[in-house]
Amino acid sequence: MTAGRVSICVPTYEQTVYLERTLASIAAQECRPLEVIVTDDSATNAVETLVRSLEGRLGAPLIYHRNRPSLGPPRNWNSAIDMAKGESVKIMH
Repeated sequence: MTAGRVSICVPTYEQTVYLERTLASIAAQECRPLEVIVTDDSATNAVETLVRSLEGRLGAPLIYHRNRPSLGPPRNWNSAIDMAKGESVKIMH
């Protein structure tokens, strides 16, 4: 697979500890994705605050989108996929 052709989609809901670990794992990879997309179904600002604090540290664009109103799990996943620009898409739950 060619580096930079993959969009990594991370649908979220409130779990900042797991999101931080996921984004750290992505940042540690040698192959850089085209983009990392975080779609947020949370009721609080915790996920957005974390994502904003990590911008510029992944080696790829970090795109954040907050769903209003919340979409629920399947539609949140599809929202991330719809935003993806890569030839391949990886969903990280």
